[in-house]
Amino acid sequence: MKIAIVGSGRIGTVLAQEFGDAGHEVWLSNSRGPQTLALTMTHMAPSVTAATVKDAIEHAEVVFLAIPFGSFSRLPYRSLGDKIVVDVSNYYPGRDGAFPYIDDGSQTSSEIIAAYIGPGPRLVKSLNHIHWRSLQVEPAPAGPGRRALAVAGDDVASKHVVIGLLDSIGFDGVDAGPLAGSRLLSPGGALYGPRLDSEAMKQVLAGAPEAR
Repeated sequence: MKIAIVGSGRIGTVLAQEFGDAGHEVWLSNSRGPQTLALTMTHMAPSVTAATVKDAIEHAEVVFLAIPFGSFSRLPYRSLGDKIVVDVSNYYPGRDGAFPYIDDGSQTSSEIIAAYIGPGPRLVKSLNHIHWRSLQVEPAPAGPGRRALAVAGDDVASKHVVIGLLDSIGFDGVDAGPLAGSRLLSPGGALYGPRLDSEAMKQVLAGAPEAR
């Protein structure tokens, strides 16, 4: 698939490496411009290209937002069209500033991003609940015991696409229900951090009303 990675920090860089090695066409971008990615690109597969954020988004079918949550309002949201957008961010008040609706449980951080980018793009939450180093060292062939990653969102078809992408880089994707249930993947949530295979994750989800 054609994939844009917005954000070239640790998680964004690892995602670009993993998707590139899996044969996907990837555009890696950041707010500072492609010229700042010259050294990073020396470690990438030939299918990974450095780009501006706008160009990366325009090329892609799926856009991964690997940026601090507090930076979401800087996105060129009109470029997103009806693309699948995967929110990889986490909300940390000390870094991002306070968002009362998240703090009081009224909304998840992903719901706030979804409202900002509008009704066209299809937002999915995933990959925010695994450490970047684990993402790098834990990929495994399909089979018992492979690590699972949760995928939350309101559009079922988009979640299936993301689950397929996770499989291509060595992880089982598990449908974690609607976007409102993405709090399970967020700091303090039951799925944030622990290493679970798909069966163990499904057991957690079965007992979580947020996933329904």
